[in-house]
Amino acid sequence: MAENGSLDQFLAAAVDAAQKAGQVIRKGFYETKHVEHKGQVDLVTETDKGCEELVFNHLKQLFPNHKFIGEETTAANGVTELTDEPTWIVDPLDGTTNFVHGFPFVCVSIGLTIGKVPVVGVVYNPIMDEMFTGVQGKGAFLNGKPIKVSTQSELVTALLLAEAGTKRDKATLDDATNRINSLLTKVRSLRMGGSCALDLCGVACGRGDIFYEIGFGGPWDIAAGIVIVREAGGLIFDPSGKELDITSQRIAASNASLKELFVEALRLTNIFFAALNYRRQVMDAQAKKKALFRSKLNAKKKETRIDSPLVRYNESDQPVCRVCNIVLKSESLWDVHQASRKHHEAIDNLKASAAGVQRSSKPAETKPTKLESSAAALSSKSQTSSGLPPNFFESSIKHPESAEVESSKPKNVHQGSETNKTKGPLPDGFFDNQKIDSSITKPPVILNRVRHRPRDEYKEFEKLIQEDLQVVDSRMEEEEVDAAETIEEEEQREQRSYKVKVEILKKRKMELKAARLAKRSKTSEGSVKKPKKTEEESPSDDEDDEDSAVDWRAQHV
Repeated sequence: MAENGSLDQFLAAAVDAAQKAGQVIRKGFYETKHVEHKGQVDLVTETDKGCEELVFNHLKQLFPNHKFIGEETTAANGVTELTDEPTWIVDPLDGTTNFVHGFPFVCVSIGLTIGKVPVVGVVYNPIMDEMFTGVQGKGAFLNGKPIKVSTQSELVTALLLAEAGTKRDKATLDDATNRINSLLTKVRSLRMGGSCALDLCGVACGRGDIFYEIGFGGPWDIAAGIVIVREAGGLIFDPSGKELDITSQRIAASNASLKELFVEALRLTNIFFAALNYRRQVMDAQAKKKALFRSKLNAKKKETRIDSPLVRYNESDQPVCRVCNIVLKSESLWDVHQASRKHHEAIDNLKASAAGVQRSSKPAETKPTKLESSAAALSSKSQTSSGLPPNFFESSIKHPESAEVESSKPKNVHQGSETNKTKGPLPDGFFDNQKIDSSITKPPVILNRVRHRPRDEYKEFEKLIQEDLQVVDSRMEEEEVDAAETIEEEEQREQRSYKVKVEILKKRKMELKAARLAKRSKTSEGSVKKPKKTEEESPSDDEDDEDSAVDWRAQHV
């Protein structure tokens, strides 16, 4: 120690180095920064690197035999082991994110450890010009004036200083936010400054009552602040209440009155959220189990998918009839649906519509003119009424049929009687020709109506009932699975409660046993101390009987 200098010399050297680095920080604070990323929230600037080099060069000139650990050199070269030799631990710019954003909560932190114990600490905020110093056994100071921790003794009125750490994975963030949410209900308020070293100094000078952080960068964040808090009358400890390990990335600081209260509050918080995480893990396992069951069920459903062009599957993986556009509740109902009346009617309608489209797609025939239609009507009328050959009246030659008609005419004598016979209306269809009519007239369309027998309707009704029963069975299977899982959870919970009751009964049994033993020991001691009566002092029962007998005789004499 004498070879390397005294603690006061170490403090003076650290103060000089901090002031020189502070000038660089103050200059860069108001200039444009060139930022590099070591992580999502861990930034580094040229100011960090320049300040660390400046501090190390200054201290190495004065103490060449000392060892040095710095944030930036450790990030570049790997972790440096902390030994028992005098070691300077330096954070050239604590609060780099604040520095980049122009938030004046930045500092240079310089600490000296001997035997892995911090003995000298200097924390300098050049923007606010606050110099915190501390030397083992000589007190803590702010700009040369002594400082002390607060005298707050109740957690509910305490101001908590905390940081979220440097990691941003979901599990770490959940733990940090859970702790903060729980502690906020137990303290007055919370502050997050963004600088671990300045938070420790805040506890040392009474600005804050408690500080804790889990998952900070390294020992360079706390080496100087530890000395300052301890020399200000505060306590440095692990958040669990144990002794601090400077390399564990876990720290808490408070006055003596608040330590146990804070540790207990944090312990209960950790227990609560550990139980909550366990419950969440159990629920996740159950959800995975259900998902596995569902996947197996879906795989089984895929094996029974209907392979038919008349079936498609909707977004819910349910079969849909393309003809009827009806959603089937399960694949087993496809055969029943195919045999249903509604399905057959839909197919007939499709066929009829397809036939109508084909007829409408044929080329339209040319319509005859009015003259042609009238001539055709006359010719058809003449053919249907008289049965004469076509163009009969167009020829000037006398047809043999007309000669036969004339020869068959009766004489004048009988003309009157014949005319009398032909008087009156002719019967219907007299001039019709059945051969020609049969060739022209289309046969009537006879619609064969399908008669539905009651027996067939009853069969369809039975199929519908079977369909509903299958749906009910599938739902009951799902409900049975859910009920089985619920029963299993209830049984586990009941077993745990029984186990707790058994433990309570065992404890009660031991207490009763101990009480009986204590009672027996007391009674045995009392019996030993109590004097025994002699046979002479205590009259016997026989003597009492004789006395009573004598008295009885005397009464009757």
